[in-house]
Amino acid sequence: MRRFYLAIMGFSIIGLLGPVLRRMVWPPSGPNGGVMSDLINDLVYLLWPAQALAAVEVNIGTNKAAFFAVAANILLFGVIGVLLAIVATRRTLLVIMFFLLSCLVLYWALWGAGFSLKYLNWSALVIALFVYALPFIIVPKLLSSEKK
Repeated sequence: MRRFYLAIMGFSIIGLLGPVLRRMVWPPSGPNGGVMSDLINDLVYLLWPAQALAAVEVNIGTNKAAFFAVAANILLFGVIGVLLAIVATRRTLLVIMFFLLSCLVLYWALWGAGFSLKYLNWSALVIALFVYALPFIIVPKLLSSEKK
């Protein structure tokens, strides 16, 4: 049971990175914000896929919509954490799961770039994939050290 808690906690922390990063660089700059602004905006987009749910702001208010979008992101990452906990002891399944997650993140990035490699922010994609890889590296090591 502890491995489920570790995996869920690890991915939930990753699920908070997007909202925290957005809050740290608030307000987001417009289209002429520069290279660093583009990197931050694209990184937030990749690390906070549930941010689009904040569009319910019109119906429920700004604070509730922000809470809803953050909670949905944590839930999404928590589900990925449960899947990680299930396969954490099998390295082959772990690699396959990371590959599938990377494909989803790549698809999400391409969708955000209008399926054009010209507009895809490769730096943000590489950083996001590195951030997503951290729980895949850390959680299995924690679980294997727990057994000893």
